[in-house]
Amino acid sequence: MSGFEGPLAARAGLLLDIGKISVPITILAKPARLSSPERRFIRRHVRRGLYMVRAAEAISETLEEAILGHHERLDGSGYPRGVRGTRLPLSARLAGIVDTYDALLQHKSYSPALAAHDAIRLINSMRDRQFDSALVKSFIQALGVYPTGSWVQLADGRLGIVRSQTAEQPAHPHVALVCDSTGGALKTDTMLWKPARRGDIARAVLPGQMQLSQRIVDAAVLAAASLAA
Repeated sequence: MSGFEGPLAARAGLLLDIGKISVPITILAKPARLSSPERRFIRRHVRRGLYMVRAAEAISETLEEAILGHHERLDGSGYPRGVRGTRLPLSARLAGIVDTYDALLQHKSYSPALAAHDAIRLINSMRDRQFDSALVKSFIQALGVYPTGSWVQLADGRLGIVRSQTAEQPAHPHVALVCDSTGGALKTDTMLWKPARRGDIARAVLPGQMQLSQRIVDAAVLAAASLAA
């Protein structure tokens, strides 16, 4: 992707929020919404992170752009510079999508974690406003509408883990069915299943939203991983 792919993209993902080590834990772990001064302090992590990486080693301009711009948005609503539109580098646009997706999966006291599918839907709803439409489309094709590892509930109540998907059919993943709606064992061993039509998958769920013991969850993950894609 114009020089921003593979190892460079992975490296950027690991370094985006390194500046947060300069933020007091009392702010990072605050159980309530942040005050205006606290938000301003948090926003300093972007430039501080860039300074830290620069001080450690020489880095490419593309990596610098990703770190500095991962909180910028197409409509100019981001920070620290309020860059908008095509002035926002490609690497920064992609970094913003990745960083937002990761943040949506994290539980916060004032904002519960979203299931991966719901996070994808929310990001998709921001296309052409905050995020680059073409990059969002590529991001969804890469992860799938139901990303690998997601828990889903079928229309008949059965539960499963997304095992894989294809770019051609992002809404029709292969699902390892592992238990019924109550967490009980299926009549057959874990099996690989694929939806035939819209509505076969009722919803994406988080393990914490299901009445399943950790033992069952762990066993289900192992069983899903053992199935051939």
